[in-house]
Amino acid sequence: MSEERRKKIKRKWFYLIISVFLIAFLVVAVTTNIFVKWYIPEGAPTIELTHPANHQIIYNNTTYFTWNSSDPDGDTLTHVYYADLHNTFNSPFLRAINVGSNTNYTPSPFMDGDWYWRVEVSDGDNVEVSETRHVVIKNNSLNNFPSLSNGDVSPVNGTTNTIFTYTVTFTDIDNDSADYVRVYIDGNPYNMTEANVSDTNTSDGKIYVYSTKLGTGLHNFSFICSDGYAINATSTTENKPYVTQTPTTQPSGGGVSSGIKMNKITIQPRNLEAYPGDSFEGNLIITDEGFGSRYEVYWYLVLLNENNTELSYDSGAVALDTTVFVPYVLLTDKNISTGTYRILAKTYDMPREKYSAEELGRDTISVKIVNEPIGSKIVEQVKSDKILQYFLIVFALILAVLTALWKRGVYLIFSIGITLLLLIVFRFVDFQMYSLVGIGLIMLGGLFFTRVRERIPIPIQSVKTIFGVLLIFIEFLLYFWQFT
Repeated sequence: MSEERRKKIKRKWFYLIISVFLIAFLVVAVTTNIFVKWYIPEGAPTIELTHPANHQIIYNNTTYFTWNSSDPDGDTLTHVYYADLHNTFNSPFLRAINVGSNTNYTPSPFMDGDWYWRVEVSDGDNVEVSETRHVVIKNNSLNNFPSLSNGDVSPVNGTTNTIFTYTVTFTDIDNDSADYVRVYIDGNPYNMTEANVSDTNTSDGKIYVYSTKLGTGLHNFSFICSDGYAINATSTTENKPYVTQTPTTQPSGGGVSSGIKMNKITIQPRNLEAYPGDSFEGNLIITDEGFGSRYEVYWYLVLLNENNTELSYDSGAVALDTTVFVPYVLLTDKNISTGTYRILAKTYDMPREKYSAEELGRDTISVKIVNEPIGSKIVEQVKSDKILQYFLIVFALILAVLTALWKRGVYLIFSIGITLLLLIVFRFVDFQMYSLVGIGLIMLGGLFFTRVRERIPIPIQSVKTIFGVLLIFIEFLLYFWQFT
């Protein structure tokens, strides 16, 4: 082997090592943000509240708030000021004000009450939250603040025809009467009324109520009050009550009067197709339509073939008063034949094995057993294994670069194959879009370094080479653009 040939081989290996290092570094940097940690160390900002002091009493409903903040990187800082009547910062009186770079804020006047405040600071990448401080605004120095307790709603589940009653206890040790007591339902205020008009003593607690019908879905609520001098509020209770649509017609023979509980059962599947040995999964939605009291329901789910032979089943019991969601799993045998099957769901008032068990509801859907596609296991493995994902991307990039360095089209073919696998697995938009675009640009650029370039109708060969280099350079810029 000639000396010139030996030097050429060494030079190619040198380029290969450099390319592998750069590609691996860029891919891992972009996908894991190590690049940030190595080359652009970001320090989190700090913040310290200065005024007013914790638990300070202010005899003026207007005050100013100050704090100190800093950033080790010298980044520009922005601040958000929060104040609320509850330390959870989720009452109807929440104030959230973006004050920009200012380290002080003078809010509009507060009503008397126990207030809590804090400040968030951000340098654009990191957000830090200060301590929470309590401050008492007491313009009327002789007044004691009212309080609210035992706030709740009943029932906690129902239909759009159900009357929901909100209750809360208003207490004022000065025996001041309530200027108002309100319930906020989904952010909207409603005035509550006295449960007992003859009760005139508020120092030991007085109950207020509000009744209404609600729309479908989950709701939230909180309570506020005032004695005319000061205000108070409770934190917001989330996801309560849960309301479903009222059935348009009551099943014949059902209802409380006959003593028969009727319900509607709906199969809500996650998948309608499965491979042999796989499973059908989803939820059962069981809704009471008998308008009876709380009772126990026994549910059964079976997989049936065309001869109505039971192949597998899932079952359980649940207490029902309005609507419940029950997850199910129906396993299939590895040797099950492909074709159309049926899932049948039923509910009973007692275990179905008992002779006197009465069916309360049923639903059925059609499902299919299909052959597992070739390579599906590989796809699932790639989708679940992060290290394998990164390896495939790096490997595809290396092969694409080798196409340019060694002018071998076979490397380009392998790179295209790996890229197509990643496209199939992640549908292009679900994982590392910029990595896949980058691979594509490198492959296109590699074309201009292979023998294929001789067939491209560009008169000057150097222009083709420059174009190929430009495409590869753009790919590397994509990684930095994705990060920034």
